[in-house]
Amino acid sequence: MQNPSPSVQEKRDHATVLAELKQRVRRLERRPPAADAGGDADLDLGHAAIDRCLGPHGLARGRVHEIVGEGWAEVRDGAAFGFAAALVARLQKRAGTGRVLWIARAAGRHGGRPHGPGLAALGVDPSRLLWLAGGPRADRLWAFEEALRTPGLMAAILEAPPTTADRRAATAARRLQLAAEQGGGHGFILRPEASAHGLGGLVESRWRVTARPGQGTDWRPVWQVELLRARGHRHGVWPVLWDPLNARLTAAPETSRADHRPTARSAATRPGAPGRVAA
Repeated sequence: MQNPSPSVQEKRDHATVLAELKQRVRRLERRPPAADAGGDADLDLGHAAIDRCLGPHGLARGRVHEIVGEGWAEVRDGAAFGFAAALVARLQKRAGTGRVLWIARAAGRHGGRPHGPGLAALGVDPSRLLWLAGGPRADRLWAFEEALRTPGLMAAILEAPPTTADRRAATAARRLQLAAEQGGGHGFILRPEASAHGLGGLVESRWRVTARPGQGTDWRPVWQVELLRARGHRHGVWPVLWDPLNARLTAAPETSRADHRPTARSAATRPGAPGRVAA
């Protein structure tokens, strides 16, 4: 005996369920699940022009973002390090609780330990910053993935070596993105300029940060911030000044092309000093 054919009502119910599932998938692709839970899910930068370019969601939570620096020949790139620290400071200011895990490349000659007063001068609360340095590359990548997957961790930062576009890199990128979606925090990868490919189109946004001359008599860092790519948003370049007191970026006065040279490193990123982070 043949099974009776499904009724018109059953077919309609199946079609309704399928349509609802497709809508949910589209919503999940646009924004991470943790961002739908309410609260300050995403991160604006406090800079009107950049925030307009990024749109209402800013730097999306539950995603991986790349920050490309000028390269690390001997020490970390100061501009990329400082910009990442600024993002940490803004995240901390926005959230009353939560910690950030920073995974450094090495603990030895090219590494160092966090310099609390210098980080505090940048607006970072060192007591809410977890520092992991050294170890094999695979172990640091594993730690980053697990940190992204951990609910309640505000952000995870990985200082990554140069990479090329190959199958293993693409697989790792997909794993990191899935982990970020599960944990719901922000993921930031710092790469030298030599990493032309990075995570490819799987990152939510990619930035290039270079140093600019400082302004006035204080040491507040000044950078040129370039948005290389962001899903659904346009490219842009901005000279910015970091305001640690209010944990926000402001527009920096334009300087002449002749003055376009690297600035001194910040107190949080001076190389070679005991107890300080080399950057």
